Amino acid sequence: MNLKYTDDGTLPELVANLASLKREGIYWDFKREWHDNKADLLHDIICMANNPAETTGLLIIGVDEEAGYEPTGDADALGKRLVTQNLVDILRSKKWADGMPRIRIATIDLRGACVDVVLVDHDKDAMPYYLVEDYRDGGSTVRAGAIYTRDADSNTPKNGTATPLAAERLWRRHFGLDKTPLERLPQLLKDPSKWKHTLPVLARDEEYCGYCFHHVDFPEFTFVRKPEEDWDAVEYFMLASPFFSHPSWWTCYFYYHQTMIYQMPGAYSDHLWIPAPTISTLHDHCYAVPPEDAHFYMYYLEGSIERAAMMFELDESKEGPSALEEVRWLDSLVPTYKDEGERIAFERWVESNWGMFLERCKNQTLFRRVSEKLPDSIKRYESVERRARESATLVDLLKEYRALHTEER
Repeated sequence: MNLKYTDDGTLPELVANLASLKREGIYWDFKREWHDNKADLLHDIICMANNPAETTGLLIIGVDEEAGYEPTGDADALGKRLVTQNLVDILRSKKWADGMPRIRIATIDLRGACVDVVLVDHDKDAMPYYLVEDYRDGGSTVRAGAIYTRDADSNTPKNGTATPLAAERLWRRHFGLDKTPLERLPQLLKDPSKWKHTLPVLARDEEYCGYCFHHVDFPEFTFVRKPEEDWDAVEYFMLASPFFSHPSWWTCYFYYHQTMIYQMPGAYSDHLWIPAPTISTLHDHCYAVPPEDAHFYMYYLEGSIERAAMMFELDESKEGPSALEEVRWLDSLVPTYKDEGERIAFERWVESNWGMFLERCKNQTLFRRVSEKLPDSIKRYESVERRARESATLVDLLKEYRALHTEER
């Protein structure tokens, strides 16, 4: 389970369900009101960020466990409330070992009562979260070097630290040792300097040795790119290059030892190898079943193997930053979502504003500049132009969607 919330409309039901359990858990904690002591608040957030469920932590403020897990009351009953920026400022003022947790505050209505939910997300590369300098407020101290987490429904005491087993599990997450080989790939690809040219794993790959790499620290991970000479399909993500004239498909094969664990089609756009994005569909929400003229588009997810494999080429040890302009153009043509939750919520928003989406597609100006550089041999592909125009519109709308929902929060 990996809960990341982008649609706060689901929070009231979720909080109500958790309260109905009449207990706290490894990733949720109830508070009657906001903390008077900043060290106590910081301690709770660290415990939630390091929770063993590897999911978004929920610090639910406005539910009284001593009163049968009923809502506390209106906003005035919650004490000195904070907004997201207040809490971010508090966290930024502390000295963290390797980055701080990502937090935001959502206010919900729970059976007529006001409840603030602090959503605490984590970055596996930064876990476990801990301070490098003591923080004191009144009689409470969050100790430097101490690793705090959750054990069932309880926090690690502020004067203690996580058990060796709990700490080991957090560090294993940090180094990716608890992941499958496929799950480790994006993390390993984030450091291109660790990948060196190597001989192919399999004999049939020998002619492509210039495109074979192995990981220095984990040489059991290798990959090779091979051309697909018979593929001639044109996709609009290839238009990231101003010099695009014909498709140049190459497939990347990732191996763990001699076992292929992932196959990734992609195409060269000048010097940049671009993994093919994932395909999704959009249609007017008035139709229960997608109509025949449903709109197809492509997207990436942040932190995905595809994004990591593309950015791999920009390192000085590989092609270098010469293809940064192509990445910029690609990001103006293909949306990149923070996670699957954001993708689903955004697609629902677009489908509920279908008329606006179609109108914006007609008036899309970015693609007009892209279209000018298309060779005549490509311009005959009407669907390529149309889908590029629609996808570029989605990039613009995603920015507006994020701004709109940030204001609402």
